[in-house]
Amino acid sequence: MPRITDNTIIRKRIDEVRNIMKKNSTDLYIVFTGDYHLSEYAGDYFGEREFLSGFTGSAGTLVIGMDKAALFTDGRYFVQAELQLKGTGIELMRIGVKDVPELTEYCIQNTPANGSIAVDGRTISASFGEKLEHKATKKNIKLDVTVDYAKSIWNNRPDFPYSKAFVSDNGETVREKLIRLREKINEKEAEGHIITSLDDICWLYNIRGNDVHCNPVIMAYSCIYQDEAVLYTDEDRMTGDNGLILDKLSKAGVRIAPYEKIYTDIHDIKGNGQAKCRMLLDSKRINTRLYMIAAGNNNIDIVDRQNPEVLLKSIKNSTQIANLRDVHIDDGLAVTRFIFWLKEA
Repeated sequence: MPRITDNTIIRKRIDEVRNIMKKNSTDLYIVFTGDYHLSEYAGDYFGEREFLSGFTGSAGTLVIGMDKAALFTDGRYFVQAELQLKGTGIELMRIGVKDVPELTEYCIQNTPANGSIAVDGRTISASFGEKLEHKATKKNIKLDVTVDYAKSIWNNRPDFPYSKAFVSDNGETVREKLIRLREKINEKEAEGHIITSLDDICWLYNIRGNDVHCNPVIMAYSCIYQDEAVLYTDEDRMTGDNGLILDKLSKAGVRIAPYEKIYTDIHDIKGNGQAKCRMLLDSKRINTRLYMIAAGNNNIDIVDRQNPEVLLKSIKNSTQIANLRDVHIDDGLAVTRFIFWLKEA
């Protein structure tokens, strides 16, 4: 039986959000399911949609207007959502069912001309944000990607994901990876590279962590330049393994900076004389807020390509191949032991 939140609590929370919307002249507020790195799994800290709707499914988008609200989800959750939304005043929008509008179409239809749509742009991809913004301009609707309205009313919000990083040696040093990566950046005629996808970042810096369920990563951003690399994360995360991580990164020319500082750093990037700084990024893997900051900087030219790390990490060296064999042996032993126990028990 799925957990059901008292619908009077949900109605109260929706009303509180509407009061904030009214103060900020917002006509529509969209709440997505996701963290700031577009991870498949989002931790409890990023559960705004569940907090505001009571719907506990792993996929869904809440849309709050001044006079109505709707939750979009797919066929896996129709029964669950119907049960959990009952009495909340939130309409269930069954994705893929006839006559149910697509999310962006619904948002534009339910926002008046010259109105305003708000969303936490850190929780949606730049490619989706561009799609929404393009449709919004047809009605002269303003898109605000700088808000988190749930933050001010969520008194017992879970802590932001935090775990200590640990070293993952895999037959190639950070310095060697950075050399190969910069070659790929140069092939795209770019001077820098912005990375926000956690698997790419942790692969590049040979680190792992436990910030995201089912994924051995830590929360971080990164920017790669010709003369240095910047890893944006909490420095005290990197003090594990007796300081080995910080030492390895420092020797590879990697600087640690505060997690949120990437937003101001990208905003403040200067060009080189008359030339703009060409920054390589992947609009499918970067969040909308950071992308818009880069796009709004007149000193930056965006080179929108797939992250080079995707293909680089897919080619395994001898150490990684050996590790894969060991993992499969361990997995096979675990399954065999389980089957033996099951038959005996």
